[in-house]
Amino acid sequence: FKLKQYPQAITYLERAMGNGVAEDPVVLALGDSYAKTNNYQRAAQLYATVAGAKENQATYWYNLGALRERSGDSAGAEEAYRKALLIDDRDVDTLNNLGLLLYKRGNFTEARTHFEKALGLTPTSARAQRNFVAACVSMGDYQAAFPYMKKMLAANPKDKDLRLDYAAALFQMGESENAEKEFRRVLAADKK
Repeated sequence: FKLKQYPQAITYLERAMGNGVAEDPVVLALGDSYAKTNNYQRAAQLYATVAGAKENQATYWYNLGALRERSGDSAGAEEAYRKALLIDDRDVDTLNNLGLLLYKRGNFTEARTHFEKALGLTPTSARAQRNFVAACVSMGDYQAAFPYMKKMLAANPKDKDLRLDYAAALFQMGESENAEKEFRRVLAADKK
């Protein structure tokens, strides 16, 4: 497991568990090995077996949420992420993962709340800025998104998708001439 040879580790960890060794480190190593080999459902099942001992650890709930999400259990993932945030409401990864889950469901308002908190904790994070902007734009709040779009565009002037979003925001805010200039810049760089 420590050598990151997960398929081989699974063989021996399963054997250890079959022989009655069910201590948390063995269970978690086997669960992580399943996850590393894309067997997320088995990993989530194993994580659930040690929930009692780990229920006060935010990282446990975050990992369980990620496993559940990868296995297609979005409701279970949401539940786990929310438990992680009850323990540590300043964990940026959990805030982003829950925000993305909610965003995909169309719950932009609550997603924005989580993205905004993550952005407050990591104001220079490109990921936090992009997530916050996406939620704001989806809600039609271009005013809140605009300052971050401007910063992101300054850092990534060749990002066509970002420039198009920026132009659309300008247009929505009534700045038609500036929006046209941005659309023309994109066309100059890419005729298609």
